[in-house]
Amino acid sequence: MAEIKQASYDGTGDVDLWLMKMKFYCSTKKFEGKQEAHAIASKLEGAAFLCIARLNDELQDDPKEVKAALRKEFDKESIDHEKAVDELRGLRRKAVKHQHS
Repeated sequence: MAEIKQASYDGTGDVDLWLMKMKFYCSTKKFEGKQEAHAIASKLEGAAFLCIARLNDELQDDPKEVKAALRKEFDKESIDHEKAVDELRGLRRKAVKHQHS
């Protein structure tokens, strides 16, 4: 069987897609828990690696925490979602002001 390789991630591109690929990679290698977290970290470069380096040792060993940190830092959709919520709140405030005028 050919060696399965996984591309690295540097913080650009779709973090969810990359994490999905890592899920399959880790599954194929039978990595779980700490091994999975370290496999993910070993494929990170640049800003993405620095994101994980900021976590304490215990969190670096937890794949759920590693994935959550990467998503929080690099998931463009979550950033857009937050912007949309802020804009919606602003529109609501304007609507309330106009009703009371």
